[in-house]
Amino acid sequence: MAALGGGLAGRPVPVAVPVACAALAACATMAVGLSWARVLPAFVAGGWSIDVYGYRVGPVFALPIPSFLLWGGALGAAALVYYYRSRGECRRCAAAITR
Repeated sequence: MAALGGGLAGRPVPVAVPVACAALAACATMAVGLSWARVLPAFVAGGWSIDVYGYRVGPVFALPIPSFLLWGGALGAAALVYYYRSRGECRRCAAAITR
C-alpha cells in the first residue's frame, strides 16, 4: 500500500524545499507583525484597547500579534541556519584544504 500523500518515495528532500517554505512563511509572519506593530502606539494611547472592525479588543487579543515580528525573524534565521548546515561542502574550500 502506498504511503499517504505519496511523498518522495524514500528519496531525500532537496534543501531548497524547506528553506523556500520557511522563508515564505517568515515573510508572511513578519508582514502580519508589521501591520499590527504600526497600531501599537494607538493601542497604548487608547488605554490598552483598540477598535477592530467595530469591536473593542483588549490586551489579551491584541498584544500577541506584534510578537509575530519575533516569530518571523526567528523562523527566517532558522531557515538560514538550516540552509548553511545542509548545503554541503564548498568545492573551492575543499580544494584549498587538500593542497
